[in-house]
Amino acid sequence: MWAAVGDPEKKPRWEHFGLLKTFVRGKWRDPHAGIRRPGVFESQRFALRRLYDLRLGADYRLDEISQREAQWAIETAQEIIALSEQKQASNATKAES
Repeated sequence: MWAAVGDPEKKPRWEHFGLLKTFVRGKWRDPHAGIRRPGVFESQRFALRRLYDLRLGADYRLDEISQREAQWAIETAQEIIALSEQKQASNATKAES
């Protein structure tokens, strides 16, 4: 997520919830995404939160991740990437119009 949204504007690093919120809002993908409407990735908010929680557990608590959780995480990440690419293509088409 950090790679997608870039560095935070006001702090040296992202706070956990700020990163997730910024990613879901999707302004990094769609410059026209506004604060007053649902985020570009709003329908994936819970899946993204679960992915992020798995990462925090593995990185900070050394939690083990089951094969099932790992497979789910890979599939979910692939879906998010595919959705992002679809939205990018859609935005490019709109920009050409």
